[in-house]
Amino acid sequence: FEARLHLVSDVREIERIRKKYRSTLQGMHACAHLDVKRVFAVEVGSMRRAFEETGSTVGNVRELWHGTK
Repeated sequence: FEARLHLVSDVREIERIRKKYRSTLQGMHACAHLDVKRVFAVEVGSMRRAFEETGSTVGNVRELWHGTK
């Protein structure tokens, strides 16, 4: 399993993600009172290569994220 985890230090990128989190927040969730503290980038090598080879040609690429408390 080839995976890398990187702590994001770019303040502008962290703020962009924080704004996205706040704009998609659902108040009904138990964690709705939480905010973004740190951002990590996850890269799974085999998935990255598969995307570069075929997935990027499909189009309709969306940025998704997953948060945990």
